[in-house]
Amino acid sequence: MAAVNLYIRGLNPKNIEQGDSLNKFGTSIMPDSKTVILANPPFGAETDQTSYPNVWEEFSTEKETTILFVKLMLDSLKKGGRCAVIVSEGFLTWDQTSAKVLREKLLYESNLKAVIGLPQGVFVSKNGVGPKTSILLFEKGGPTTKTWFYQVHDDGYTMGTNRKPKSNSQLVDALEIYHTYIKKGLTPPEKQNSFIIDANWIKSLDPRIKKRIREEVEEANYIKKHNDIEKRTSALFRKVESKEISEKELKFEIKQAEELWRSKIDAEIEQKIAKAYSFSYNPAAYHSTLNDTQLSEWKKLIGNVEPEDIDTLDKRYMELYTSELGEAFSILSKFNLSNAIEADIVREYVSNYISKDALEHYPKLKKIDAIFKMGAKYPMVKLAPYLIENTEKVKPNAFPEIRWRTLGVSNESGVFLNEKAKPEETNQSYYKVKKNEFCYNPYRVNVGSIGLNKFDYDNQIISGAYVVFGTKEDELLPEYLEILIKSKQFNDYVISKANVGSGVRMNFTFEDMGNWEIPLPAIDVQHCIISKIKSMTSIIDSCKNILEKHRVNIDNINNFNRVELGTICNPEYGFTASSSEKGKYRYIRITDISSSGLLKSEDKVYVTPNENVDKRFYLNEGDLLVARTGATYGKTLYWSDSEPAIYASYLIKLNFDNSIILNKYYWYYTMTDDYIRQKEMYVGGGTQPQFNANAIRKIKIPIPDTLEQQKKIILKCETQFNRILEIEELMKQYEIDLKIQLKKIWGEEE
Repeated sequence: MAAVNLYIRGLNPKNIEQGDSLNKFGTSIMPDSKTVILANPPFGAETDQTSYPNVWEEFSTEKETTILFVKLMLDSLKKGGRCAVIVSEGFLTWDQTSAKVLREKLLYESNLKAVIGLPQGVFVSKNGVGPKTSILLFEKGGPTTKTWFYQVHDDGYTMGTNRKPKSNSQLVDALEIYHTYIKKGLTPPEKQNSFIIDANWIKSLDPRIKKRIREEVEEANYIKKHNDIEKRTSALFRKVESKEISEKELKFEIKQAEELWRSKIDAEIEQKIAKAYSFSYNPAAYHSTLNDTQLSEWKKLIGNVEPEDIDTLDKRYMELYTSELGEAFSILSKFNLSNAIEADIVREYVSNYISKDALEHYPKLKKIDAIFKMGAKYPMVKLAPYLIENTEKVKPNAFPEIRWRTLGVSNESGVFLNEKAKPEETNQSYYKVKKNEFCYNPYRVNVGSIGLNKFDYDNQIISGAYVVFGTKEDELLPEYLEILIKSKQFNDYVISKANVGSGVRMNFTFEDMGNWEIPLPAIDVQHCIISKIKSMTSIIDSCKNILEKHRVNIDNINNFNRVELGTICNPEYGFTASSSEKGKYRYIRITDISSSGLLKSEDKVYVTPNENVDKRFYLNEGDLLVARTGATYGKTLYWSDSEPAIYASYLIKLNFDNSIILNKYYWYYTMTDDYIRQKEMYVGGGTQPQFNANAIRKIKIPIPDTLEQQKKIILKCETQFNRILEIEELMKQYEIDLKIQLKKIWGEEE
């Protein structure tokens, strides 16, 4: 194929030499011999030999072919020779020593002119989408002073196995910028996907990492050093007592031991710091996420102060944390907020180190705090370049021998396994769904009909009416996207795109999904966010589970006489009205009842009824309200709030004869298994439960003989109930913390 390719272009096919180019280095491929290298080496291929000392003696048994080929190309170039090579994107950040050493060589022994990221799907394998790749462009004879980063999201072809040409290829833009600016050593205008990074930023290490290494090494060696010095000192004292050495010699020996340990610890610190340098080519690690407005405000604040070079960062960092607050601004003004590390140090210092009270005394520090709160913490990007649409369909009835696993999506539980579905009995097409793919109903996504598939069965399918897509997981973790999709920001976007309420049926397309903008941190940050959110939601879910299953125990409940509720109570439906954010009376709805049966304090709505409204709709101390529909049907609220209020029509007020039963006794009774059993027995309706007044009247209440007995039971129940309140309070606190975390992700901290 290569020979034919050359021949039809008028080139000599005899110049082709077939074989293992890694093995040929030093024989037919000589060091410092090439002026131009253009290459697309085989990613992840198996090497022909177990070692290649001719390519790299230090890492002769390296198995990662990307690393070996780039090293081969660097060494094959003459001084001034140029190379453009496609590499697996992992090479930009791999943590293995050989990858870090090679990235360092490219910075110091060549001029790394450009790193051009390509979209996943440019290379397609038989099994689907191939690896995510980038182009490295370098010229031998360094060191590198600056590197151009460009991210291509659209290469001018459709994604998938059958790639077809389409308009708007960004490769045209990339070539124009290269020839107009980069090739001439000029700096191009900065764009979201095109910018220059100072090579010294790549060659540096975050001073906070150095500080952490020093502290960890000092701590790890503290006891060893203490024990060793103590042991030596004891031995030396014995020698002094036996007059083998003098007091002066004792002090000298102890000082020598101290200095020896100091040298040993310093060497270990230096070694670990050297290993911590990553020389990563990931621009997100260096390019600040602050927007133009924030940087402009920063420039106004600091005036004509020029940022200091990156090589002074360690010194500035130490000065910052050892200076008085009054000196802090003059030090902070020398930081370069275009650099991600420096910007994060300033953000961390102002938000974590200085109290809110202290900020009030230092207006310029307060202004810095305000600048950081102006924008998102992470880069805002459109989803499209990070999504992979699933278009693989199958007709189950064509394969009756296969056991199909049909999935569905619930707005409450997400993706679930629909055991009752029989897809083989229809002639419909279904999508084949993989683990970690999203499925959503384009007509019901506004009510939460979207979920992440976490099942990993063979032959998983879902109705062809759904939209199915995955993410490019080396850039966007599906669990991180799941967190964002559950946020208010996603629902607001869906509603804005779907024109809900316009009379047009909703259709939230895959293109709509791709146009949504999200905050996208680095992969390691995404992992941290997922871990933190999972921990919070796990605690919240556990609390909810306890609150849903909690029961109050009333001793000897089956020994009491039972009275049908309808004989001692007159149930009354509530008031129908349109609510608003302001009004004369709080409007109590089903959603205002907490898990424990108390009134929620958040999401209040109000009504202002006219004077002719029946007084029975107004609430008084001790009133009981029952939810008559929905998932919480039968849940009962005990009204003890002083705020003037009216209850809504989906609630029923119970007006008991208090000479027979106390309202609070009945309220605690609704938390018993006895009540739960009866409400489930009498509830009506289909998919939407209906616990109406007729059903409520049938409840048979066990009532003690006297009100005094009821009061004693109430006291006992209160002790049990207080434990539930503690759990509810814990849940509320974690829900608040979760909201704060989500606001931080979206850059909305208060």
